[in-house]
Amino acid sequence: MAAKGLGALGLPDVRVVLTDMAVVKSFLAPFGLSERTQQFLLRNLSALKAGSDRFQELKQRAASVGLLRTAGDAEAVRHALAGIAAGVKGEKTADRNGSQISARSPLQRSPEDIARRLEGKIAGGDERARFDQALEAMARVASLHGDANEVLPELGRMAAPQRIDIAKLARLKAVVEAMRLHHAGSGTAANVLLDMSLAPGIGYYTGVVFQLHAGGPSGPVLGGGGRYDGLLKALGAPEDVPALGFALPLDQVVAAMNASGRGQAPRRAPSRILVAPETPRAYHAALRTAETLRLGGDAVEQALSYQPLADHLEYAGATGLHGVVLVKETGETERYAVEGAAHDAARRAAQ
Repeated sequence: MAAKGLGALGLPDVRVVLTDMAVVKSFLAPFGLSERTQQFLLRNLSALKAGSDRFQELKQRAASVGLLRTAGDAEAVRHALAGIAAGVKGEKTADRNGSQISARSPLQRSPEDIARRLEGKIAGGDERARFDQALEAMARVASLHGDANEVLPELGRMAAPQRIDIAKLARLKAVVEAMRLHHAGSGTAANVLLDMSLAPGIGYYTGVVFQLHAGGPSGPVLGGGGRYDGLLKALGAPEDVPALGFALPLDQVVAAMNASGRGQAPRRAPSRILVAPETPRAYHAALRTAETLRLGGDAVEQALSYQPLADHLEYAGATGLHGVVLVKETGETERYAVEGAAHDAARRAAQ
């Protein structure tokens, strides 16, 4: 839908670039990293795509935010806090002036409490060796970009030694084939590209994510979306809820249309039509007819209740509509042209 929407605007060479977050995450699973560290690596896939030149920078950044630990970290903290605890004698201590005060208020934590919390945070960190291995593995994954016919087999070769869930790769292949069947972009195989570094910076995306480019894969990004089953759970729902969507930034789309010369393309003046049900029970059929006419380019007004045909024709003539489409319960339609002085006057006023 997103690709065809851009194609209907006349934008040239619309390309779909996609990945699957479930596949990417499966390459992280064997390393047993914490959720925080996994999200850190996923957010930096584009940096990993650049190769090993960025490794040291990412390691330093991970360490600075407390994602990594070494074997001696926990012991060093325990030793330091034991010294603090040993300095606290009883429940009273002296302030700077020698006055006796309480060692801590009810809202203050004891050194023992602080020690337990810090040890817990350190235990939640990841060993540097496993992080380094994951970094190299994700750099190889992030480097895969191009025609799906080339990327998918390479993903399969990488998955075999790590015992990656092959079902996830099969699903990604099925998605690519489905998009080709639906003629995404211009419908050619090269128009569906895989970029395994294409990861949004938000953790609730759970499946396929994609971008739309106009003017080839290096052209401007004119939209994107994906599968975000984790969104409602992130907002407090008890479990994931299936969800899929996309967005097109209209200002960028209009700019691309103007740049390609499509912004001023001549358009057929739409017919202004009133769609009305023949009987109260024909309302649903009238809704479907209105949708079909809108897709065909007509400007359609929907009659919200049953009225006699003469009332609809009078209203259409008074408001400058071109015609009335009367819809039967079976979905069959009858079309009535609207003419006359009232119609002509309304049209002149509208112009």
